This record gives sequence, structure tokens and C-alpha cells, in this order.
Amino acid sequence: MEVSAITTWEDQPGLQSAAQISRPSILEALRVEGTVSTLIGPFFCLFRKSKTGFGHGPVAKRRSGGNQAQSASPTIEPGTLARSRVVVNTMSTPPEDLPVSEVSDIYPGIDPKPHFDGQTYAGKVILVTGASRGIGSEVALFYARAGASLSLLARSKDALQEVKESILSQAPKAEIITFVVDVCDSQAMKNAIDGSARHFGRIHIVVANAGRAEIYTKPFTEYDPANWWKTIEVNIRGVYHTAHFGLPYLSITSGYFIAITSIGAQTRLPFASAYPLSKHALNRFVEFVRAEQPNVKAFSVHPGGIITEMSKDYEAIRQYLVDTLQLPAATLLRLTSGKMDWLNGRYVSANWNLDEVEKDWKEKIIEQDALVNRLHIPV
Repeated sequence: MEVSAITTWEDQPGLQSAAQISRPSILEALRVEGTVSTLIGPFFCLFRKSKTGFGHGPVAKRRSGGNQAQSASPTIEPGTLARSRVVVNTMSTPPEDLPVSEVSDIYPGIDPKPHFDGQTYAGKVILVTGASRGIGSEVALFYARAGASLSLLARSKDALQEVKESILSQAPKAEIITFVVDVCDSQAMKNAIDGSARHFGRIHIVVANAGRAEIYTKPFTEYDPANWWKTIEVNIRGVYHTAHFGLPYLSITSGYFIAITSIGAQTRLPFASAYPLSKHALNRFVEFVRAEQPNVKAFSVHPGGIITEMSKDYEAIRQYLVDTLQLPAATLLRLTSGKMDWLNGRYVSANWNLDEVEKDWKEKIIEQDALVNRLHIPV
């Protein structure tokens, strides 16, 4: 089977809008001959499927409401839109996404209001890396509004101070400390995590959010190898440092370790090897946390497709980044509440309706040890 990897939609102006382009799951698109709905780059989080068909965010919701005009993906001859054409044989690739309803914003199952009103995280200490913007800062805010104390880590002192002030304006009782640190610096990470534990006396939840992604449109042999490796280093070594120094404290408190990953971990698109490879390895790393740290619950969490500082300048994909920052933040409140510990050591997507996951899939996931990295063996 031939599948074209698309770098731009410019060759087909008539298919420019989100209303006209149905966005199938990137995982499924590689298995459907002639259905071309893929963008090269690290932001694979924007391709998903809904229970009633392929789609994303509001588009998928409109379909379920009966708008059949947007139900079918445009069928295009392979190579029609691509400036460079790549042949990928993926006939044997099994499904790698749960067939549950997708969500793009807060829904009743992750409503944070009970946590905010009940201060359910009072007395808890949350450490967040990459906390100076985007997903990291929003996650920190939600935990603070639910009563938690915070240790915020990032590279920019000024940005950290702005986030701290912003959080305090909405959660004035929160106790917040900050550390300027590069997650790839092992000694700096040790000092920050040890310093957090000394200040608060304990750590209950660690969110390894710091990461790196870049758009690639050529084979990795045509790029500076140091640039490619830097993505691997930040996304794996940075999370490793966070876990290495944080897990001993989490073991004491029977706490939670969250690694922010991506649906890109399940993709094999040409030209984008560094980002998906690093996230795939990250998911397996979380499995090792589960195996080696019996007192800690660990999840690798795909946050959704969100406009952040890392993605906002890529015009080709902006229209697809429709999920809210509040989606992953509210999802983490549920995952670390003690009610979802059965997902320990597994990949979880914030785009999954967790009520459906628990109702329809919990038994199968546990029985088959699913949502983990596994080599597919033909049967």
C-alpha cells in the first residue's frame, strides 16, 4: 500500500478548511489506501478518531449530531497533494488507539469544580517541570486551585515569576516555590527536587512536562545530528532526571509520576523520527517505573492537540489545534485522585472520555495488560 506523507495543503486550495478536510487518526490514515490526511512534523497529537467516525474536536462532535456532510474523508490519489512523496507499507499495523468518544475540553467526568470547591489537594505538594508556560503552567494552576502547594521548574526566571504571580492571583493561598533549571542538567535537577522536598517536607505528585519538538520535512540524514539528538535528550534524559531524583520522594508518599507524552509515540511517519521515537521510549520508561517502584503510580499522558508557544508559529497545523489547555489539567486531577490507579504504568490520552474508558474497557485493559508498548506478532 502506498501512502503519501503531506507537507502542505497548498497544492489543493479547495481542501484548505477544517470543515472540508476530515482528519482521520494518523494511525488509521496510514492503513487506508488513498485517504490522505497527514502532516509531517512532531505534532501528531492533532490526528484522532471518534466513536462515530474519524475527526477531531468540534468537527467530530458535529458529525455525531447528524451533519453527514462532513462524515467522509476526501479520497485523493496518493501523492496528489505532496511536494515530496514517500511510500510506506503499513498493512500489518494493528490499531493503536482506543475507539472511545474523543473530547477537546472539560466534560463532566473531569469537572474540576469538586476539586476546587472541596480543596481535594490541600496538603499535597506538586512538582512540575516545563512550568513556565502552556500545559505546565495550566496544570500547576489547577492543582493550586484545588489546594496544593507547588514547586515550579523551568529555564526562564522571568517566565516562572509571571506564572507564579498569575497562579497566586487565582489561588492566593497557594504556597509556590520556583527553580530555574534545565532538565538535562542532572545536578541542577537534583538540587531543585531535593530543595523542593526540604522546603515542603515531602512531594506527592511529579509532572514531567518539559519537552522539545521541531518540524522536520526531510530525512534525518539531511539535518544536523546534534539538533536531532537534542530532541531525544530533552524528551528522554530530561524525564529520566525528573524521575531519578523525584521517585524516591514519591515512594515515601505513595505518590504519582506523570510523564507528558504524545499520540506521536504510536506513529511511524517519515521525516519525524526524533519526536515520536523519544515519546515511544518515554511510554516504555513509564512501564519501568511501574515495575521498579511499587509504591508509585505512573502514567504517560497525551495532553491533546493544543496551541502552545511550541506550536503556535506553525501555520500549517494551527487550525487543527483545537483542544483547550484545561483538558489535560483537569484530566490529571482525575488521574491522580486515587480513582484511576488501575491505569498505573500505562499510556492515557486526555482526548479519551475516561468515563467510557472505565466503563467499557477497564476489564479488558487489565486482563490483557493493554495500553503499553508491545511488539506485534502475527497470529
